[in-house]
Amino acid sequence: MQHNDFIEQIRLHSEAMRAATLKAGPEARVPTCPEWEVRDLVAHMARVQCWAGDNLAAGIREARPEFPPAPEDWAELHAWWLAKQERLTGLLAEKGADTPAWTFGQEVAEPGAFWARRQAHEVAIHRLDAEHALFEVSGGADPGKELLFDPAFAGDGIEEALWMALAFRKHAERTEEGTVLFHAADAGLALVLKLTAGQPAELGPVRGTGTDTDAVVAGTADAIYRYLWNRPNNAVVTGKSELLDRIGTP
Repeated sequence: MQHNDFIEQIRLHSEAMRAATLKAGPEARVPTCPEWEVRDLVAHMARVQCWAGDNLAAGIREARPEFPPAPEDWAELHAWWLAKQERLTGLLAEKGADTPAWTFGQEVAEPGAFWARRQAHEVAIHRLDAEHALFEVSGGADPGKELLFDPAFAGDGIEEALWMALAFRKHAERTEEGTVLFHAADAGLALVLKLTAGQPAELGPVRGTGTDTDAVVAGTADAIYRYLWNRPNNAVVTGKSELLDRIGTP
């Protein structure tokens, strides 16, 4: 997927999330984030998109922007969120993939592209949370069973979630050893995560048939994407499932 594709995904999932949260109402429970009501979910997403926009506007690799407060009034919060979403997508389009920005202390070649991708997956998963909240309130299509994410986008989300796990989790401290295959045939994706005690985890393409791995996570890209984000899913896990317990994806 390209930079502009992620910008469109931010717009798509922001609009779908906004629609679901308005229908569900501010006090509806979010079953996939049990500590939150819908108001909390919206405030979080609005603040994240504002914060990402502040980061891009600053254009400084070394400085982390402050996380902003959000309005408390429900209608004002939605209006503020829409404004910050439009600002974010506008900045991403205007500044391009290689604009300088803070990237969690990680060295990335294209900080703007990093943020477009990160924000697309952030809002996609929280759109799913909003759909679950709406389903609990009013029924309709069960978001746990309905396919929401196309294979290309979900496949990219699998790679991004695993990259984040490798970048931000202390895998060198783990004692488990083994290999895990992530296989989403509809996205043409097959990745192997190698876990070695006392060493950083490694992620790479399948070598050979992939049948000699210690564990397998298989299903549609949509299912595995949700699995890695700890959302309801129908991915199939076989083999040494304990290897997955401390991968540390978001």
